[in-house]
Amino acid sequence: MSDRPVLDLGMQDLRRAKLEAYQNRLEHRCGRGQDHWQQFVQRPDATWRDFASIVLERRGRPWWPEMDEPPTGTPVNCWVENNRWIARCECGGQETVEPGFAQFFCLSCMNALTGGRPRPLNVPADWRGIDSCLAARPNPLNRCQAAVMDQTTLRWTPVETLADLEAENAAQGLPPRRPG
Repeated sequence: MSDRPVLDLGMQDLRRAKLEAYQNRLEHRCGRGQDHWQQFVQRPDATWRDFASIVLERRGRPWWPEMDEPPTGTPVNCWVENNRWIARCECGGQETVEPGFAQFFCLSCMNALTGGRPRPLNVPADWRGIDSCLAARPNPLNRCQAAVMDQTTLRWTPVETLADLEAENAAQGLPPRRPG
């Protein structure tokens, strides 16, 4: 028998507790890359480069010069899942992204499709509206936008529009956007 305390929370409850703690820090909007990078690096001015440098260092890899080059290749779409903006690579890797940064770099495959260079990030034109709409939902587990994967290209595409998300809010008796 182990001396470690046994957690009596189910996985769903544990996930909800972690997301609610994250949401409490970001109640006015959905999480973005900058939030993720700052939390990981534990510095309020942390950038994507700071975050990626630490990840690479922990994997015993140096900084790739190609990571500093302009984006190239097929754009990657982003959407909100579990109260944070994300994008998924064809390799299956997923990263938290910053809509204002508009670059994607997969730390799973190191952007093998572009020779290690960043890829463009497709950010919805109405991303601020989507952010505000989802932030009106009190439960962070409900701050999601549906996305589907094309089985041929392995690319993910969000399928819910801002109007769809606002209609879902209305059906639940919530305001279409976060007040204020």
